[in-house]
Order: sequence, then structure tokens, then C-alpha cells
Amino acid sequence: MTGVKRKNFTGDLKAKVALEAIRGIKTVNEIGQEFGVHPTQVGLSYFPQLIPVKLPQTYFW
Repeated sequence: MTGVKRKNFTGDLKAKVALEAIRGIKTVNEIGQEFGVHPTQVGLSYFPQLIPVKLPQTYFW
């Protein structure tokens, strides 16, 4: 079965998306369009739930 290769998101991108979602300034659609992710990944807290895991590695280490 041939198909489109899945996107692999880096920890940096995940942290940026999560922070943007938590800030609540932009809509889910705007965040998805800006970062190239599907809005449901932002809205269903896929990225925001990664804050405790990815954010310290990305910004504090």
C-alpha cells in the first residue's frame, strides 16, 4: 500500500503550538494554518498535553 508519508513534528514545533493554544489569542484554525498542523490536533489538546514533557527539554535545557 503506497500512500503519503506521515509528518513527524519536532519537539520545538509541538511546544510552540502548545504555547500558542494555551495563550488563547488565536483561533484553533489560525494556529493550525500557521504551523501546518490539523486544527483537531490543536483543539483536542494533542499538543497542549505535551507541555510538561516537551517544553522543559526545548526551552530550559
